[in-house]
Amino acid sequence: MSENASINSVNLQHVNHTQLPQGTVTPDKNLTIDFTNEKNGPASIAGAELEYTGAAKTPVDFEDYEVKKGDSVWKVAKEAIMKENGCVKPSDTEIIQRMHEIMKDNNLHFEKDGVLVIIHPGDKLKLRVPGQEADPAVEEPPAAEEPPVNQTPPKKEKMSAAGRITYEEANNARILGNNVSDYLVGYTSDAEQGHVRRIIQEDVTVENVADFLAGYERHRGLGNHFFKQLGSEYGFKDKQNLMRNVAEKLGEHLQFNGQIGWAREVGVILENQQFNSEHISILDTIVGEYLVTIPELKC
Repeated sequence: MSENASINSVNLQHVNHTQLPQGTVTPDKNLTIDFTNEKNGPASIAGAELEYTGAAKTPVDFEDYEVKKGDSVWKVAKEAIMKENGCVKPSDTEIIQRMHEIMKDNNLHFEKDGVLVIIHPGDKLKLRVPGQEADPAVEEPPAAEEPPVNQTPPKKEKMSAAGRITYEEANNARILGNNVSDYLVGYTSDAEQGHVRRIIQEDVTVENVADFLAGYERHRGLGNHFFKQLGSEYGFKDKQNLMRNVAEKLGEHLQFNGQIGWAREVGVILENQQFNSEHISILDTIVGEYLVTIPELKC
């Protein structure tokens, strides 16, 4: 029997072995019956429509989550799902369902625009422990769009402090950094130069440049910096252009991530036509200090 069902009075003689009161069931009357104790318990009759209430709900287990700067309910919902499913990017529908589950569990509501849900850094949210059934009574969202974070977004929508790239994209950028570190070994063949050139010019972007550099340095080991190694490659024809390419993307990345001081230092270096050893040392120092602030990849 479904959770909401109707029943014909002709078939209703007893409910849970309890005789129904005389005149309770007529062809034009519906009932509400509690089947919680199907074998021995009495039925409760409300006289409106038949509703199967079923067994008592299993208590829901929660874990605490502290809201961080830049968080939105959408982001928290998305990251919770990715944590559960091995970092596979969920669909908008899945995120919206989880978002409304979080809102219900934490008594959160949409603002008047029907999109924004206000949360603040330091707020504590209750998130359901993975493995529990989703709540089927979640209301439909007003729109399948990501709510904005509770702060003024950067003018260039493609960038944010969190990096508007997925776990998979960030991980791929780190793999590219690993690959480049294998190519740059002191002397680079023409074929290896071609691989490095293509990766830097086509695959490294403003959004993923930090992950690219993190992949390089963490594969190569501390002290073996990207700019120093590329600048010292013997016979690498256009290494100056490639260093400038990465430095430009790094400067813009730092700017949009609020690292204004470092961004300005990179900008000053970019004013030079050629990078000398001092410029290269400064760039590597900035990268090393910035990468300390970037955690290992997590969903």
